Amino acid sequence: MSTRKRKAALTEEFSPSTWHPPGLMKTKTVSSFKVRKLSLEGDTNAVPPERILGYNVIPALACNTFICAAKNKGKTTLLYNVLKACANKRTFVYILAATHHKDPIYKAMKAMFDKRGIGYQCFEDIRELPVVLASLIKGEEEDNPENQKAQIEQQLLESCDTLGSRIGYDLLGIPPQFEQIPLAKLVDAPPKKPKEPKIISPDFFFILDDVSLELRRPEIEALTKIQKHLRSKVIISSQYIHDMRPGALMQLDYLIIFGGQNLEKLKHVFDRTDHHITFEKFLELYNDATKDKYGFLFYDRQKGKYRRAFSEEYVIPEADTNEQVSKK
Repeated sequence: MSTRKRKAALTEEFSPSTWHPPGLMKTKTVSSFKVRKLSLEGDTNAVPPERILGYNVIPALACNTFICAAKNKGKTTLLYNVLKACANKRTFVYILAATHHKDPIYKAMKAMFDKRGIGYQCFEDIRELPVVLASLIKGEEEDNPENQKAQIEQQLLESCDTLGSRIGYDLLGIPPQFEQIPLAKLVDAPPKKPKEPKIISPDFFFILDDVSLELRRPEIEALTKIQKHLRSKVIISSQYIHDMRPGALMQLDYLIIFGGQNLEKLKHVFDRTDHHITFEKFLELYNDATKDKYGFLFYDRQKGKYRRAFSEEYVIPEADTNEQVSKK
């Protein structure tokens, strides 16, 4: 095709009468079928906000939060207050922090747990995390109703073998002549579910405090990926977010940034955590949120919202968003 014909073809293909900008493409209806959202049992995203304990602090029931803070900025005090607001006696807390045995705030935290009946376990070494996760996953599998039923059936077989092999194995089908045997009724008896409380708390809380040198460990990434399955809140604190593995970074839901960060570190944070505003606006929000001694900027990554501490949400003009800047 000659150059002239190619230009003519392109002109015709992208002429105003045949080309439409994104969002204005011509379509025609060929089906009325729509994909509808499912409400699944155990879906932590389906829990109404007002039913989540501490929703006004950390809005999600199960989530990953990263705290970027230098020493002596009030990070451990923040952890104390978050746990007090978001955990209750239905929550078990795992703390992995080298200073938990000597830090006075951690001592106060343990006293608070004891007073409120909150179970907890503390470790000094992050290398204990794989053992904790393995035990929890094993516990989840054992608590699965299908596994419980299989265990009951096996127990029935073993128990009924003493009555004769034919009777023992026939019981699994529960034939009519054996309905009067109480053991047979256990096979299909669904386990009774405890009544769900009005206010729901996470089953587990993981605190990984000051783990800068260990952030690239694969078990930390694994924890961030399975925390919803465990219905748990995970809080990781470090001075350097860029030490995290990319897979773990992608799983972060919330970001808390304390004052005292230099420009280079803030740029690292900004580039790795998906923002819909310009870097200049991000710096403006950060400087305002951290102007007080223990102030911090809270970022909800899923909703793209920013707060000064937990209580004040910033109202961001549309002109400061990346979309509007790109149009200029």
